[in-house]
Amino acid sequence: IVGGKRAQLGDLPWQVAIKDASGITCGGIYIGGCWILTAAHCLRASKTHRYQIWTTVVDWIHPDLKRIVIEYVDRIIFHENYNAGTYQNDIALIEMKKDGNKKDCELPRSIPACVPWSPYLFQPNDTCIVSGWGREKDNERVFSLQWGEVKLISNCSKFYGNRFYEKEMECAGTYDGSIDACKGDSGGPLVCMDANNVTYVWGVVSWGENCGKPEFPGVYTKVANYFDWISYHVGRPFISQYNV
Repeated sequence: IVGGKRAQLGDLPWQVAIKDASGITCGGIYIGGCWILTAAHCLRASKTHRYQIWTTVVDWIHPDLKRIVIEYVDRIIFHENYNAGTYQNDIALIEMKKDGNKKDCELPRSIPACVPWSPYLFQPNDTCIVSGWGREKDNERVFSLQWGEVKLISNCSKFYGNRFYEKEMECAGTYDGSIDACKGDSGGPLVCMDANNVTYVWGVVSWGENCGKPEFPGVYTKVANYFDWISYHVGRPFISQYNV
């Protein structure tokens, strides 16, 4: 995150890290049960069983191993219309393995973010939060979880022309580019809170031109557009129990 602040343990309980042999590759969002939402471009099907999902991590250099829960991946569901060239439908679900004969995944310190069912829940200029372990400005690497406040931005095709697909993508940033997602934040959450302080995962960090450039806000997969797709795979009753 460019221009972010350090997160404290418990600040962003829906944030997870997706890790492979080389370290953190991407962020992800816990949506309940055994399910993680992330970006399709983050994952390779061939590596399914090599990924680990780390929860409640804030600091990589001195991880608090008593608190961190590490889960393994049972399967990855890529959006069937994901286009790696245009980043359309850049969304995927990870189903984590259950331990032994348990019925569910137990993530005691994680709190799911809700999946939005309508593209009108939040409006341009609403303030939302993006978070991750990605690069800071000047491409500096980061070892602690960072977050920043950004505003939803309308008419993003004025920045990106025909690379921006209104229905499937969302833009967010600051007018001066001071806060933005960056390399390594991909797959992580853009969350917005409603009037009752319910947290919705409004976007998944997808792509952008450079980081922190005012004329190029960050582009996110617009999760509300995929409510039916997510419900179909994880089960509608499952989603609605968090959306009460």
